[in-house]
Amino acid sequence: MSEKAACRAHRITRALALFLAVPLLLALGAPTAKAANSPAIRLITTIPINGTAGKPTNQLFSFDISYVDPANGLYYLGDRSNAAIDVIDTTGAFTGTPDTLYGQIGGGAFGFQGDTGTTATSGPNGVAAAFPCIFAGDGNSRAISINASVSFVQPVSALNTGGQFRADELAYDPADGLLLVTNNAETVPFSTLLTVNKSTCALSNPIKITYNAASGVNATNGAEQSVWDPGTQRFYISIPEI
Repeated sequence: MSEKAACRAHRITRALALFLAVPLLLALGAPTAKAANSPAIRLITTIPINGTAGKPTNQLFSFDISYVDPANGLYYLGDRSNAAIDVIDTTGAFTGTPDTLYGQIGGGAFGFQGDTGTTATSGPNGVAAAFPCIFAGDGNSRAISINASVSFVQPVSALNTGGQFRADELAYDPADGLLLVTNNAETVPFSTLLTVNKSTCALSNPIKITYNAASGVNATNGAEQSVWDPGTQRFYISIPEI
């Protein structure tokens, strides 16, 4: 199962439900009859998200993209309801119990926009991670980085990508230290390619990529999730209009 599939395989109402997409091929050999007849998606457990320490009864009602860091099994969810990133320990390595809420990344030091009533200005939105770095986009066109080996309560960078609306749809190249962040709610969508210091997780050197007719990609119907493919050494992004 790809990282992208793992990140998208979730559905949340009042509680967070983790799903696991069962791979069609478990190894290079032919799949067994049991695997072939298994359901494609099955419920593992539910993990209540009841709000922050300051508002413990706040219900989860607005969220965006999630991401699993394969290096440590931590699952990050852009939780707009609580203006935070929810962190789930999927392996039990940190909490002692698999599929447990490990904590939340947020508060005054981050200033996430939360749910503003419109997705264009809400946040946090897209998330990505490769230990020790964690990345998130916010509703006021910010790309934020965290160094998990130093602090979960203080950001390393909060870089504005220059748009009016949310920074979203993150993809990360951990080998070269490159982060692609997309402002998909702008009238003319654009992405920003950022350099990541792999030791400190600091963001720098923004390069703007505009999706318009002049650049050969007329994205008047927005831009969606991007992904880094290490095989081809390229970023790919879905453009609904095309």
